[in-house]
Amino acid sequence: MKKSINFIILGAILSIIAISICIFTQNKAEIPQKMIISAVKTYFPIEKSMYTLGDMKLSNPTVYFENDKLVIDSDYEFLGIGATKLITGKARFESDLDYKNSNLYLWNFNLKKLTTKDGQNIEPDKYAITIIGTISYELQYKKPLFYLGNNKKFKSIKSVKIKNNKVLGEK
Repeated sequence: MKKSINFIILGAILSIIAISICIFTQNKAEIPQKMIISAVKTYFPIEKSMYTLGDMKLSNPTVYFENDKLVIDSDYEFLGIGATKLITGKARFESDLDYKNSNLYLWNFNLKKLTTKDGQNIEPDKYAITIIGTISYELQYKKPLFYLGNNKKFKSIKSVKIKNNKVLGEK
């Protein structure tokens, strides 16, 4: 008798856990990282020329997820209006993702680190920061990574978050 009661209680607990997991996972759909990485790589090279500020080129990206952020390491070239030589090196950007009108966008595309060819950390000048801000604006509002509305799995997504380095669409 005691064994059967324990068995019934254990069964009820396991059923509650299984139902909870089922309900929790139904509200999320994972967007494959490969899909996002390949979409980001199609943006490159990014070239921006602003007559009053200078010319910038970002190329050869390496894209990955780290600390719940999308990280983009790219080659960096900048020639400011007052500069006499081209500044080249590596730039590291971090970004979140945003979901609007069935489109996935880069959000908060920020420069985190800038190094020269010889590995020295440098600070970008005000002209480079302004051009990066312009690129960030275009990526956040004008250039979606891709459209998710055609896929039934993602059609009912309301927002997107990077959690444990996985991209989850929340319904």
